[in-house]
Amino acid sequence: MTSDPILELYKHQFAIISLETTGISPQHGDHLVELAIQTVNWNGELLDSYETLIHPGIDVEGFQIHGITDSMVKNAPSVSEIVPDILSRLNGKTVVAHDLDFALRFLEPVLNGNLIKLQGICTLKLFNLVAPDSGLRRLEQLCTYYDIDISLRHS
Repeated sequence: MTSDPILELYKHQFAIISLETTGISPQHGDHLVELAIQTVNWNGELLDSYETLIHPGIDVEGFQIHGITDSMVKNAPSVSEIVPDILSRLNGKTVVAHDLDFALRFLEPVLNGNLIKLQGICTLKLFNLVAPDSGLRRLEQLCTYYDIDISLRHS
């Protein structure tokens, strides 16, 4: 008898990731400046919390978006220094992110194929299925739409 994958979800752990960058394209020289990973179980219980600023190796741009400055990342680790932390928190988990494709564009080159397979849930795509005519896209807008408090977030 084969098991139903839906019935097995209670065994999953979810790694919810949020990141800040110097721009929108790692292929054009943009870098991570902050990464947060919260691991929860099926019941939403927090199992692990990880957050770090990252020294991008270049001047920080995008301050008006994320509020991170050069002085804030001056003593932060480089992305290569935190790869083991990232791998230990993502391997074997279902990754959840708002605009997962964007997050993976920055994470996959950093991890150099060290992840076995990233399975993920994109909250932006889910929202577009639920409310396709809303015109909303940004995470802050969606949280306001659903009356979700995000006052205790990173950055």
